[in-house]
Amino acid sequence: MANVTLVVMAGGLGSRFGGAKQLAEVGPNGEALLDFAIRDARAAGVTRTVVVARSDLEDNLRAHLRSHHPADLDLEVVHQDAHGPSRTKPWGPATPWWPPPSLWMVQRWCSTRMTSTVRPVWCG
Repeated sequence: MANVTLVVMAGGLGSRFGGAKQLAEVGPNGEALLDFAIRDARAAGVTRTVVVARSDLEDNLRAHLRSHHPADLDLEVVHQDAHGPSRTKPWGPATPWWPPPSLWMVQRWCSTRMTSTVRPVWCG
């Protein structure tokens, strides 16, 4: 698999969860859910990871990823809150827009910064 990028949407506030669910430890070695997605994607041949997150999570997110993944992880963090209209809460899955603004932002970012083909993968 050449030039395939994993895009992890991790920009939620976690208001119902009670905190940054993106980094909640769920695995026996402190892994978060996104660690399993990244590990499995790399095992399948994915060469690059883009995490869409809030800017206030970046330092903790990068520290977490450095401690759970090899140094050669090709990682980019894109700030969800730096694009689109200003909001007190991020665009969520119940937002009555299609495609959702977060997808617009990823498509715009990808079209300007990536040379590989972006294929959306929907789970659910």
